[in-house]
Amino acid sequence: MKEKNKVASKGLLYSDKFLLIFSIVVAVVFWGVVKVNYSEKISKNFSDITVTFDNILKDTDYVPYISDDVAVTVTVSGKSYNVGNTSLSKDSIIVEPVNTFVDSTGYKYVSLSARFVDNAASSGVEITKVTPSSIKVYFDREATDSFNVVAKLSNKLSSLVEGDYVVGQPVPSVNVMEITGPATVINSISEVYFEATVDQADIPLTLSKELPATISFGLESEELNSFLTYEAFDEQKNPATVNIPVYVTKDVPTEVKFVGQPAMYSDTSPSYSVSPSKVSVTYNPQDIQQIESFSVGTIDFRTLDNKVNKFTYTVDETMSTSLVDKELKEFTVSVDMSKMSSMTLETVPSKVVISGKAEGYNYSAKINEASFLDKIKIIGPSESLANITVDDIQIEINVSDIDVENEQMKVLEITNISIPSADIDDCWVYGSCNATVTVTEE
Repeated sequence: MKEKNKVASKGLLYSDKFLLIFSIVVAVVFWGVVKVNYSEKISKNFSDITVTFDNILKDTDYVPYISDDVAVTVTVSGKSYNVGNTSLSKDSIIVEPVNTFVDSTGYKYVSLSARFVDNAASSGVEITKVTPSSIKVYFDREATDSFNVVAKLSNKLSSLVEGDYVVGQPVPSVNVMEITGPATVINSISEVYFEATVDQADIPLTLSKELPATISFGLESEELNSFLTYEAFDEQKNPATVNIPVYVTKDVPTEVKFVGQPAMYSDTSPSYSVSPSKVSVTYNPQDIQQIESFSVGTIDFRTLDNKVNKFTYTVDETMSTSLVDKELKEFTVSVDMSKMSSMTLETVPSKVVISGKAEGYNYSAKINEASFLDKIKIIGPSESLANITVDDIQIEINVSDIDVENEQMKVLEITNISIPSADIDDCWVYGSCNATVTVTEE
């Protein structure tokens, strides 16, 4: 048996196929030994490494601020086998300042050094260069504050429209922003600006337009801008924009609204005049409801006597937002009821309707003598007044304002005095009156 094994081994040694495979294996092993131990050194660069400041900020409240364009590259050297180690990457390297002490605000040049996170993983590799070897860093305490946002257009507003169109005040997509950054820089900011430009191809504007905006802080240094952080703006969901409102100007007649009118005047208003009789207004051309007139105020029929009634309405802020003439201060209204007659009832009406009562309480109303309700003045055509008696008058009082737990008596204005007769549709009660309401538990 041994003799057979010897013969087989001897035959294997003289086999051409075996000798070829054996030679290849030996060559590969020899090449690997030479490659690992005798190959020349090579260099490799790892770019975009972030500088770590932990080693110099342990005993200070100053924060480092670096320009966005600072990119640190570390060059390593070693045998190709070690440098090409797949476990070696830029994450294997830490770049940090060298012994920098910070105790004041401002720019400082700091030298950089680099080291490996894990020396075992970087065995046979050495760091030969850090580029740049030093960087300019701004140090300051961190602060956060809120600022008003102002829309800022590079175009002149007057150049954006033509004809009857006018431009309103541009509006930013947010009104207030919270900004974080170097305290010195934060303290120098007065407002945040949303800057935008209308493309010349879109001019003249005939509709309101929303534009993408860039954010600025009124700082001279662009680098200082880059040190500031704020709520992120997403281009799709939450973009920073400026809205340019565009309005149309139109001349429309002025008018007043009447309330408390008898049925005859429900569809047709009494004769009146407004000065000025026309005004120029602005409105959004995209509004479904277009402006056909301008209401200067409301007139309650209780204030209309049988004469030429005069009213003055001051232009308020709500009106001025749509009026072109910002110098206009007031409107005067004249309502001519001089052709009407009047009559006075000497008896207190018996029809008293009390609404808004609390459950479990009784209410009684006494007409105040000082209010002269016992001398009710009614205005209307003489032929209609001739048919009115005290039984046609109804008094309405809403008592919901009485705190029944703490108030047993209260003077209230009579809500309405009406003539609910179906046969009398052109007369109304002039003036307002009070009643003393007494509350008792049931």
